[in-house]
Amino acid sequence: MLSPSQKQDKIVRSTDLDALSCRWNCVQKGYFEDVNIDKIINSYSKYLQFCEGYTNLSAGRTYKSVFDRKLPIINRGTYLRTKSISDIIGKFINDNEKCQIVSMGVGSDTRVFKLINPNINYIELDFEETTRIKKLTIINDSELSKAVNYSGLGATVADRSQFQTLDPNLHTDNYHLIGLDLRRLSDSNIVSEFLDSKRPTLVLSECVLCYLNPGENEKILKFWTDSISNLSLLIYEPISLNDSFGQQMRENLGRRGINLLTFNHFPTLKSKFDFLKSLNFQDINVTDIASIGGYSGDELSWISAEESKRIDKLDLIDEIEEIKLLLLHYCLVYGGIGKHTNLSKKWKLST
Repeated sequence: MLSPSQKQDKIVRSTDLDALSCRWNCVQKGYFEDVNIDKIINSYSKYLQFCEGYTNLSAGRTYKSVFDRKLPIINRGTYLRTKSISDIIGKFINDNEKCQIVSMGVGSDTRVFKLINPNINYIELDFEETTRIKKLTIINDSELSKAVNYSGLGATVADRSQFQTLDPNLHTDNYHLIGLDLRRLSDSNIVSEFLDSKRPTLVLSECVLCYLNPGENEKILKFWTDSISNLSLLIYEPISLNDSFGQQMRENLGRRGINLLTFNHFPTLKSKFDFLKSLNFQDINVTDIASIGGYSGDELSWISAEESKRIDKLDLIDEIEEIKLLLLHYCLVYGGIGKHTNLSKKWKLST
């Protein structure tokens, strides 16, 4: 039987399946391509049943939920989230011939397979059960193994015992998948062992830090500022804005057992800005996803007119005020320390 803290961690891990479902829907609709997403989904179908707190029956129900159809406003939000983050990662890579990317709470994200090359040291961190599923996806697929330069053997996992005893880590010359609770990041040497402290580094937190309390946020970010001399940080997560819509969001998530510990502590773009400033980040930039999508005026949009026309054909969205209100409650935060990458993007609030 799971303890309360284990139940909470299981709920947090399960949010990756929500994100996976959203991305799968966007792929089906044609918002973007992801040739590897089905491989990750197939691994969940095999191995979720061996994860803590699941049975074969409950895992099957959860797996089927990945294919639930999403509302058009959810698809649009997922597209804007994915594209804006990908644009920033692309700019960072283009600006730095040899660089490092660290993805915290990476879950089922498949970007690494498209981006990694010999000039990039790519580190992915998540709970051990999540990295085991991703590791099995990689080592049992020739194309993914080749993408991360893995030349070892595959693995057969047929029961819970085999799954739980599988090494959650995978290391190649320039790819490191590490099973680690981020709350213990500063207490472990495993990340530092594979971290190049002198390379320009982009650290990603895509709906990750919001599940940790403010003190844990500060401790984790301090680990990176202490470890990397040229650091860029990108955070995507929901904010409450201290309004009725934010309160409804919190109540809806609460009914699912999801507790966003920074949702009200850092409720606005300004509070996010001030938090990074207190940690000595420079060139801090913050905006909301509504602005990125052009719902707060074209002057703040990151989406070209041609691209807007393309995605408008994929889903009919007639409730413009509704989607704007939803997307105002999701933010993108970027800051740097040292010789970091400056972004030529339009932000609502910048230093």
